[in-house]
Amino acid sequence: MGNDGWIETARLVHRTARHDRYQAVNIQNEATIELRMFRGTLRPETLFATFALVAGMCAVVRELTPGQLDRLTWYALCDVILERCPEGAGELAAYLADRGLANAAPSPGTATAMGA
Repeated sequence: MGNDGWIETARLVHRTARHDRYQAVNIQNEATIELRMFRGTLRPETLFATFALVAGMCAVVRELTPGQLDRLTWYALCDVILERCPEGAGELAAYLADRGLANAAPSPGTATAMGA
């Protein structure tokens, strides 16, 4: 699917999701995207892991095309996010690995294999 298809899909999602701000991803406002998928926590390491995940996701969506993102598996996406996290993403790596949500260590060359 070319960029035109992604743009049309994004516009459709924006039109249909615009009426309800209480979704996991709130795109009601034109200039912001609000992530509402995280539960509250009193554990500092979970909070830091959450910050690292969001920072890594922001870096990934800036760098990869929609087509590249679409071809990533969950584990490859986690690897790419961890590679692009700012320093101190150890909490995120540990959080994902402890729960079986990611590989214990990023696979070598994951990002280059995706053309990033």
